Parts: sequence; C-alpha cells; structure tokens
Amino acid sequence: MGLSTTLATVFIALILITGLSINIIIVVSTAEFLRGSLKDGAIMDRQIFDERIDIDDISINKSLGRIVINVTNIGETSIMANNFRLIDLIVIYHDNSGNLKTLWIPYSQEGENTPYWKVRRVLSQGREGDLINRLSFGSSESRGAWDPHETLEVEVVVGEPLSQFVYVLMYSPSGVRSSIATLV
Repeated sequence: MGLSTTLATVFIALILITGLSINIIIVVSTAEFLRGSLKDGAIMDRQIFDERIDIDDISINKSLGRIVINVTNIGETSIMANNFRLIDLIVIYHDNSGNLKTLWIPYSQEGENTPYWKVRRVLSQGREGDLINRLSFGSSESRGAWDPHETLEVEVVVGEPLSQFVYVLMYSPSGVRSSIATLV
C-alpha cells in the first residue's frame, strides 16, 4: 500500500468514527429527552390522581344572582392560591325569562367585574380558619395554599336574577371536576 492509500484509509476511518459518534450522541440525547418527558408525564398523572375536589353544599340568593358553595379539597395535594385563576367555574342556570344560560365565571378576589367568583372564607375541621399554608388575599397577590381537608366557602356572583335550576361545575387547575345541581 502506498502513502495515498494509507491516507485515504485513515480519512475514511475518521469519517466513519465521526458519523458513528454523531449517531451515538443523537441516540443518547433522544433517550434523555424521552426519559424526561415520561417523568414529566408521570408527575402530571400523579398530580391529577392526587388532586380531588368536592362541592358539598350550595345556597342561592336568586333575586341577587348570588350563589355560595362549599368546596372541599379531598385530594392529597395542596392547590396554591396563585393558581386559583386557573380554576374554571361554570354556572348553568335559567334566567327570569326562562332562557337557559351557561356562564364561565372568572376568579376575582376583589370582585371588580361581574360575573366573578371569590373565596369568602376557609374552613378547617368545621371551624373558620386554615391550619397550615394560610391563605391570604391581597390586592396584588394571593398567598398560601388550599390544603387537603380544607373547605373553601366560595361566593359566585352571576350578576342577574336566577330562576328554576342552577348547575355549578368547578374544574381544578389540573382539570379535576366536581359539580352540584339544585332547583331554585
């Protein structure tokens, strides 16, 4: 073998080694990405499995269009107060004209625009007040957490009189649903 043949063989070997290295890097990166995605998916599945809420009481002032519900965190995880804006609250009702209406009610602790929902108080073991991660609502930021076994007394202001039938659905930030219906 001549010098040019040897150089060509070395050059081809370097190209093959470089190509093989690039393929190995791609496979390892893909495996790490998939492992991270599966781990994130498992965390989300666990969070959804552990997050549960239950609307266990409702009272209605039909002339003012106000609904008060008690919602208990019956899951194993806390829901942070700064995530309350991610909670979907939907009210289905008949107005005074008999029309069936469906409203998505936004969270607003200050209650500046109608419709809105806000937390009136927190109950723990049947008494007012929470024991850990105390919820506090300020004008700029909400703090604390809605912990397991705590009940929120939620005021929903629809903004118009209600008649006949009211159905309330609440979805947690992870999409866990609870609902209650009543005749007015």
